[in-house]
Amino acid sequence: MNRTNRPELRSWTHMWFGAAVRQLERATWTGVGSAAPETFLYVDCMRNAYRGAERLLGSDHPEVVRFMDAVPHVKDLRDMLQHFEEYIDGKGRLQRSGAVDVEWPIYASGDINSNVRRVHVQGMVIELPGAHEALAQLVDAALEETGGSIRSVSNGRSDRP
Repeated sequence: MNRTNRPELRSWTHMWFGAAVRQLERATWTGVGSAAPETFLYVDCMRNAYRGAERLLGSDHPEVVRFMDAVPHVKDLRDMLQHFEEYIDGKGRLQRSGAVDVEWPIYASGDINSNVRRVHVQGMVIELPGAHEALAQLVDAALEETGGSIRSVSNGRSDRP
């Protein structure tokens, strides 16, 4: 990896993890469908934080492997949520490959008493907060092992207009 990009990648990874934290806080389960939007957005934030951490650490790093063991369907679920219109039309990547049915029920569920939230798609499930704990450990390892500072990604660099 180009060392000049590492500080930016660290900052973006940190930013996406922060977004995941905020989405998890917002995804309070109060009844059927109540936390679905925030839970679905959490999946996107989680996937992006994972991508940054994986790039920083390498795909064979023990924390990257541990995260993927804990949350094996994150890429597929993110794909289905991000490209929902293709899946509604029966033309999603996983539908074309036969990995999921043309009818793809996707929903969020939860437990009011324990604040557990889940995203379900055809037998694939991401359970929060368990997935979040795995993500936190992965991002912590990526930021600790690569060192350096974290800066705001929204302000850009000083050499940009």
